[in-house]
Amino acid sequence: MPQAKLSAFDTGSQNVLGIRRINGEQTLTALFNFSEHERAVVLEEIVLYTDLMTGEKRDNKVIYLKPYAFLWAMADETAE
Repeated sequence: MPQAKLSAFDTGSQNVLGIRRINGEQTLTALFNFSEHERAVVLEEIVLYTDLMTGEKRDNKVIYLKPYAFLWAMADETAE
């Protein structure tokens, strides 16, 4: 059984942790804002994703995270 690949990535903010988990065709991107301020993160790799907490489909390349917020985004498509 193949293992999923897990890696941290640079979000452009020292206050936001970015983690990506790739398992075959599925890519989960998780963002965690450890700041008391809203932070913006640009995700160039994702074209369309589903917010796993709300079930909403989104196509934002710029993600705005409220203070201490997080996002679990399952990619529906990836940029080529």
